[in-house]
Amino acid sequence: MIYVSIPVHEKPEVIVNQMQNFARYLPEAKVVLHVSKGAKFSTNELEDFLKEANTSNTLINPTQVETKWGSIIQAHLANIRYIIQQGDAEKVVFHSSNDMLIMDGLSEYLKDKKNIFHLRKCTSDSLWWVSRRAMEDSFIISFFKGYIYASQIEGSMYDIRLLECLLHNIDKQLLILENEKNYPKEEVVFSSFAYKNNINPDGLPYIYSEVHDFDRKLFRCFEINKFFANGNFFVARLFRWILSNLLTFFNNQNISIAVIESIINREYPIKQFLTLNDGSEEWIIYNKDFIFGVKRVKRDLNDLVRVFISEKYFKE
Repeated sequence: MIYVSIPVHEKPEVIVNQMQNFARYLPEAKVVLHVSKGAKFSTNELEDFLKEANTSNTLINPTQVETKWGSIIQAHLANIRYIIQQGDAEKVVFHSSNDMLIMDGLSEYLKDKKNIFHLRKCTSDSLWWVSRRAMEDSFIISFFKGYIYASQIEGSMYDIRLLECLLHNIDKQLLILENEKNYPKEEVVFSSFAYKNNINPDGLPYIYSEVHDFDRKLFRCFEINKFFANGNFFVARLFRWILSNLLTFFNNQNISIAVIESIINREYPIKQFLTLNDGSEEWIIYNKDFIFGVKRVKRDLNDLVRVFISEKYFKE
């Protein structure tokens, strides 16, 4: 059995829409939802929404943890524990509440694979801030002996036995995740643990993410201003912060209908967008022929992109 782990925190009606989306494109999977402690609705209220919509592919994890930015991994770990309790899990796929599937073929892509993740090597001189932050995390460095490999969490998948082993290491406090370093550990821990256990990915994550497009623009600016990009002095750090926020403000970080149509037609991403250079080395983001979903889709039922994706299969 394939399980899907998704942390949620807002708009039950949008969650229902996403569950309908998964039921259409990955019908054999069960989706486990983790409701944040900070959500404005209870697990019972969400369950009522799901029942009213006749969604039979969804389970709600009764355990709730805080899911503020930088601690999303705790929600996924709670979901993994709940999934193991079900007794029939073979592998777990990770998703976010603002991604959606867009085309057929995902079931076929997943059926003969156990582990799907990136091998994005983290270095202390990387242009990617998560890499630098992970390399400053003494607990992470110690446990993984300096070999840190990141992966996009959305569309990544791991064998349940590997995840059981990961939980064992966490429970025995061999791997400590609680420290003052605030960064998305879910993008580092799962893939690094797979690498530590000599597991190679059977494929790449299948979700197209606009985050990599943002990073590409940011890194290009860093390359032009290497003195400030690589410095650790106050002005350099301020430069990176201002640049990142300016790009965030002016950059449309939501997916567009035009991009979705190009992905469905296998016309996009173009060759130069299949890889990304972090400054220290280049890594492969996508296999163009095996992209089956996108993010970010606004959490709004009236959003044109969400309507486009939903109408596409409701009309079938």
